Amino acid sequence: MANLMPRVSVYRDLEKFREKVWERTKKLEALLEQDTEQLRKEINSTLGCGPDLYFYQKTVSLTKHASSREIETLLLDDQFIELLYATLTSWGMHSRGARMKDFYEFSQNIRKNISLFTQLAGCHLENGLNDNIVKPLLELFSSLDIMRSRKKANKEASKLVANSKLMHFILPNLVMPIDRTHTVEFFKGCGRVRLPPHMPENWHRLDEENKSDVRTFFRIHQTVSEIIQKQRILTKLQALIDNEWNQTIPKAIDNLIIYCKKHPEKCNRKR
Repeated sequence: MANLMPRVSVYRDLEKFREKVWERTKKLEALLEQDTEQLRKEINSTLGCGPDLYFYQKTVSLTKHASSREIETLLLDDQFIELLYATLTSWGMHSRGARMKDFYEFSQNIRKNISLFTQLAGCHLENGLNDNIVKPLLELFSSLDIMRSRKKANKEASKLVANSKLMHFILPNLVMPIDRTHTVEFFKGCGRVRLPPHMPENWHRLDEENKSDVRTFFRIHQTVSEIIQKQRILTKLQALIDNEWNQTIPKAIDNLIIYCKKHPEKCNRKR
């Protein structure tokens, strides 16, 4: 989907937002200064291999080049829904207090949102976020309901974490998988987000915690979209792409954030 609309900041304090984005950009740039092949190897080594990588590769190989029609076909296929279910499980969404809904409820909720998934198929985060993307993106995020419960002691079971991971598996070029330990912490302080003009239809039915998740999801994606408008960064990210953990630009950004959190000394080097 082409970015045909003018880009308008959704932040109340534009200068503060740009300052915070610049701080994050410098950290990622410091990492990207490394030799690309070596950085790719270090990222893949840090994230490791096992069921999480195996199921992720199988899932994203089917979706990262899929057309709208192909996404619809996949989401009507029980075997693909089973693959999504297994991939989420391998990514920790049915452990340590997090509990996914049973398979029937899970599949029904995804299929209820097929039209939104197909509307967003083919969109890339590096092309920017405009109203044509933001409206269905937030509608989809707020409509997905795949977790059985959320214990207060385990915020990794939240809508923010579960839905962003599921959306990344189906729309891997547009959505970043989010966790609170790495992603949310990295982007903390990037300004208070102003709500988009078109909020999800079920906004008034969401509790405050879920509304907060919608805001955070939007803030993170808007910030990343701003960062990767810098051609030098985008070019280096594109060079990182492989068939292991660095499958798409959003996942490559996510991997850099995880790597930066684990190796802070490597993303604080002065240029």
